[in-house]
Amino acid sequence: MEETFWAVEGDQDAVIELSGNRFGPQDSGISHLCNQVCGQLGRHVHIDYCRMGHHEENSLHVDVPLAPHPELPKDWVSHSLHWKRSGQCFPRM
Repeated sequence: MEETFWAVEGDQDAVIELSGNRFGPQDSGISHLCNQVCGQLGRHVHIDYCRMGHHEENSLHVDVPLAPHPELPKDWVSHSLHWKRSGQCFPRM
């Protein structure tokens, strides 16, 4: 997850706790493995940059700015679509 950053709903002080670790907005995911985090979260979505003019099933546009790069439009994408886009083998949820 070296290119991953946490997006946590709420203000800059909002956090999510996962296996004794606390993550806030814009914290790096570099110290964790994707499949372990996804497995611990249970049902969840991923955030990806919009692919303008290309709507995919299992995606929904985010209507509020999200860090990092709040100026760039983003989509909520399903877990399976996130892994399909990445071109990697994805863990089943």
